[in-house]
Amino acid sequence: MLRYIVRRVLESVPTLLLIVTLAFVLLHLAPAARSRLTNPAARDPPQHRGALPPAGALWRQYLRYLDDLAHGDLGPSFQYRNTSVNQIIATGFRSISP
Repeated sequence: MLRYIVRRVLESVPTLLLIVTLAFVLLHLAPAARSRLTNPAARDPPQHRGALPPAGALWRQYLRYLDDLAHGDLGPSFQYRNTSVNQIIATGFRSISP
C-alpha cells in the first residue's frame, strides 16, 4: 500500500509542474484579460504589483515564481486591493471553524 501511495504522489509531480507552468505563462501573456478586471491595480502588469519578480530573464522569473509557491507565497489578489491570496484563504478558514 505504501508503494502505491508513493508511486501516485511521484506521478502527480509532473502534472502539478505543468499546471504551475501554465499559470505562469498565462500571467505573462494575458494583458487583455487584465484590462477587463474591475480593480485598477489588477490592470497593471503583475511584475509591478509584486505578483511576479521584477523584469529580467524569463527563466529567472519562473524560478522565483516556483520558489515563492514552494514557500507558500501565493502573491497578491487580483480582485482585492492590498490583500494577499494567503490572507483571503486564511479568512475563509477562520469563517468555517467552530
